[in-house]
Amino acid sequence: MSDEFSEELSRIEARASAAPPPWLAVLEVEPIDGFEPYGRKLREIARAAVSVARDEEFDADELDASGVPRWFADLTDGRDADSGGIPASSHQGSADYYQARGEREWDVQEWLFCFEPELRRWSWWDLTTPDGRRAFIWIDTRGEAVIPAEELWWAAFASGARSVSGLVMKTGEEWARQPSAGILQTGESS
Repeated sequence: MSDEFSEELSRIEARASAAPPPWLAVLEVEPIDGFEPYGRKLREIARAAVSVARDEEFDADELDASGVPRWFADLTDGRDADSGGIPASSHQGSADYYQARGEREWDVQEWLFCFEPELRRWSWWDLTTPDGRRAFIWIDTRGEAVIPAEELWWAAFASGARSVSGLVMKTGEEWARQPSAGILQTGESS
């Protein structure tokens, strides 16, 4: 399974070099601050969560959240709302999440536990922009059109989304025609 995590982490950090599966699920996002800063924030928190899934034992009461970007952990746990460490677009995205999804509040431990390998039904494929305005979050669901992924919805909004819609199935060929967004530089983190 560590090979799967290594492959997923490499797709989070850079554009996938492997051929895509025939079908991928897509969330369409309208970022508040543009797709590049949005994409970097989303990739940073996805990398942290997948690293936890690779490295941690999920039978513990608490997971190591030290790799989670501080702004995301503070936003998710409802801390330091006025400290200035949380980007304004993430505050707005958080409010938009609760309005759009009608969900209860998260905490960072609950969010990380959603990445337990035995439970998670999706893996990161890429983040692209079809038009330089919107962002598409591509995930591999092994062809399943309906999967539980509320943790991804939270991450999508918390990274600074005004709106998120989907999941819709699109072909891997459609992904291949779009440029990736928010690529992380080696060693980049919040």
